[in-house]
Amino acid sequence: MKNTFSALFNLKKGEGKLVILMFLYSFCIGIPRVFTTTASQAVFLENFSAQSLPYVYIFAGLTNVIAGSLYLKLQQKLVFHKLLVGTLLVMIVAEGCLNGLLKSIDARWPALLFAIWREAEFLLLVTLFWILAAKVFNIRQGKRLFALIGTGEILTGILGGLAIPWIVTRIGTVNLLFVSMGGLGAAIFVFMTLKNAFPEKLAQTNHIEKRTFKPPLPLKLILKNSYIQLIFSLTIFVIMTDYIVSNAFFDQVSLQYPNQEQLASFMGLFYSANALLSLIVGISCSGKLLNKFGIVLGLLAIPVVVGLHALLVSIIGTVAEPGILVFSLMVSTNMFFRTFYYTLNKPTITTLYQPLIASQKERAQGFVDNVIGPVATGVTGLLLLFLNKVLHFNAVQLSMVIVIITILWGIAAFLTRQQYTHYLTKALARRTLNQENFSLQDSASLHIMQNSLKSSSIPEVIYAIDMLEEGQPDELDLYFQELLSHPQPPIRQEVLQRIEHLRREALFQPVFELLQQEKNLLVQAAAIKTIAALDSDNASDRLHTYLESEAKEIQAGAMVALLKYGGISGVLSSGTRLIKYAESPLAEDRRFAAKVLGEVGVRDFYQPLLKLLADPDKRVQQEAIAAAGKIKNPRLWPKVIEQLAHQELHNIATSALIQGGSSVIPYLESSFSKKEQSEDLCIRIAEICGKLKGTETIHFLRKHIEFPDEDIRHPILLALKACKYQCIPEEVDFLKGIIFEEIKDAAWAIAASIDIGSDESGQLLQNALQREIQQNRERIFLLLSFIYNSQTISQAWQYIKNETSEKKTYALELIDNIIPQDLKQMVFPVIEDIPLKDRMKHLNLQYPQELLGVNERLKEIVARSDQWTTTWAKCCAVYMMGKLGSLEFHDSIISIIKNPTEPPLLLETAIWALGQIQSDDMIPLLTPLLHHDSCQVVQVSQYVLDQAEKNHAIDH
Repeated sequence: MKNTFSALFNLKKGEGKLVILMFLYSFCIGIPRVFTTTASQAVFLENFSAQSLPYVYIFAGLTNVIAGSLYLKLQQKLVFHKLLVGTLLVMIVAEGCLNGLLKSIDARWPALLFAIWREAEFLLLVTLFWILAAKVFNIRQGKRLFALIGTGEILTGILGGLAIPWIVTRIGTVNLLFVSMGGLGAAIFVFMTLKNAFPEKLAQTNHIEKRTFKPPLPLKLILKNSYIQLIFSLTIFVIMTDYIVSNAFFDQVSLQYPNQEQLASFMGLFYSANALLSLIVGISCSGKLLNKFGIVLGLLAIPVVVGLHALLVSIIGTVAEPGILVFSLMVSTNMFFRTFYYTLNKPTITTLYQPLIASQKERAQGFVDNVIGPVATGVTGLLLLFLNKVLHFNAVQLSMVIVIITILWGIAAFLTRQQYTHYLTKALARRTLNQENFSLQDSASLHIMQNSLKSSSIPEVIYAIDMLEEGQPDELDLYFQELLSHPQPPIRQEVLQRIEHLRREALFQPVFELLQQEKNLLVQAAAIKTIAALDSDNASDRLHTYLESEAKEIQAGAMVALLKYGGISGVLSSGTRLIKYAESPLAEDRRFAAKVLGEVGVRDFYQPLLKLLADPDKRVQQEAIAAAGKIKNPRLWPKVIEQLAHQELHNIATSALIQGGSSVIPYLESSFSKKEQSEDLCIRIAEICGKLKGTETIHFLRKHIEFPDEDIRHPILLALKACKYQCIPEEVDFLKGIIFEEIKDAAWAIAASIDIGSDESGQLLQNALQREIQQNRERIFLLLSFIYNSQTISQAWQYIKNETSEKKTYALELIDNIIPQDLKQMVFPVIEDIPLKDRMKHLNLQYPQELLGVNERLKEIVARSDQWTTTWAKCCAVYMMGKLGSLEFHDSIISIIKNPTEPPLLLETAIWALGQIQSDDMIPLLTPLLHHDSCQVVQVSQYVLDQAEKNHAIDH
């Protein structure tokens, strides 16, 4: 029953009680709206004619501006729950006073006052209800539930409308105010129940604002916001359309039903039918429609349909006499407006406020409801007086005015829709920035940087050097000379390297003097290279003696200096020594040679590295790989790429290849495309490409976007994202097709997860399947980022993946407004946090999945293509097979063991599982694996065989 109720009303777990309380609150405030409206209209029409109603609108507009301004001031001084309860209490007192006034004074003005009060009360009740709704529901809930909770008032309208004739005959018209007062009291009771049941809903905003308190933004600055101005314009167009449609409607109704009793009967039927239709729409479909089609439906439905109706009335009424057809069109126009205003338009307008920060949201919403609305009401009243009394417009001519207003309304709705997405993005990215942009344009900043040069902190000094080098390049010699005597050796070494790179010849003498007195060997080596750079003509003569130094650091400095700056004689004297080191039987000498080659960094000095890259000593290989990254000769790249396969070398090889830039791409692609290339190497190549970036990299990765191995395809997509890949229009349908394939795979993983269940033996596999679903979600977002704005999509994914707060709802709403309907229907069941069975229910419409038994599902996972199942998930499935120990799994396990190209981890798990099920053919199957390339596979095979032998001995 509970599930049926939730499905019928589109509720999610934990929302039922809150929705019921908000519905009851809506029902309670509907009581004064129905009974006060009925009483005020009856009393007013008894004392005034219907033609005087525009005066009520004008006076009500003025009164409501004053009341609204008072409300806005109180809004800043009182917490919301006190403001709401206080306002409802004031209404109760006011209605009691009005009751006494109407009974005690025999004059017409209390009737006018009553009619004006009804407008003010209506406005405040609406304002408080929708502000409360925006507080207790987030942006995604609002789209589904705002229309539903608003139907409480509609239900009151149906029941109250039926009950009023019976009540009036017993207590009289004026005493209907007592019923209204009871409804207001009940509303206070329901609200306090809601507040006590969900205290966090009303305390959340205040808590955040206290924690990050800032003075409230002045209202005039809020009103300058273009997005808020668009919401204002929508409110104005709604009010103008409402009153003008009503005026045209009454014009036609009065023509069709000149008799007062007939008119009253028709209006009773109209309002009852309107309330019933609104109730049906609000409960059954408006929330689902908004959730499916987004706010664009709520923004454009009324202006489009009402505008078309008005256009038809204008055309028909112009070419022929207004008759039953025009009357019918005006009835349907008014019916459509009143039905969908509360069930679609008003919830949508409330949703538009959600991306604003809390202070802006409440003040803007209050200003619209309490100032903009009343002013628009008064202005529309004046306009109607002019159109009716001066120009003598009828329904046909008023329809022409409606056409113009709805066109402007539609334009404003379109612009608001665009701004809504923009503000969702801002809401998602909103955070406090504490960074400062440092500039050297003022003396204070310059003084700070100069003092930083004296700091003992190495990072602080280097940062100051960077800033001064950029901001005061002409003063560098002075700063560098001062830093040559800095107490920290790494600073002196850093400065010498910069002097060498910049060739600051004026500093030759200070560097030379530093070399004579420097004790630190690394600083001495840096000084040797710097002297050679500043005086290359004499480098060979000056530095030759340093080649004989016993300190390897000094030797290295001299060799690098001579190879780089010593000319032919320097290359000959240093090169011979370098080759000797490179061919030395001592690993330390070969490592030294590789380091020198790297520091020289000359592209043509690559030949010695070819041999050093294949050196049997890993430390020599590491130094050679690092040198290859500095030399950047393309002939070295195949050897460096080979080292990616080795665990102890792949990090330094990765760094070297990244230093090589785009020149490594052809070699990476060649290695990636080799038949039966290892999975690990392919993954590492994809990761390197993500750091290389560039057009050539994108071209390479794009060719493998559908790679038939999920473990490799995922890093390829991540690399394309890192490269900022954006597809061309012709590729959109192709990428959408891949997204649908990912959704299909997610549907399978969800079904598999349901089948595996929560049994302890399957917990590891359950976790693996959840990880598969998470990776499906991530790949969907990666693919979406290639089609739509990459930064926006990526930011949304970060919040959907990591957050549980309001940011997550903003992110989901943002995606809802970016992707098209065909994607949305399938993407959202995958990315939203809903129970697995609910996800499967939605996805089964497009990708039906068969639920299987645990054993059948395990065999399916193992047999499934690598394109859609990760190695880890298969390992977990095989592990569960071993835990269950059934011979039913024999063939599935054997299929892995008989394929020696399977990943070692999967082979190891299958070997262990075979041992668990005690298969008779275990020994002949595992014996060949004792010679496998993977030592782990060999060890596990030997262990299982040893255990089998022990068990066999025990049995005998």
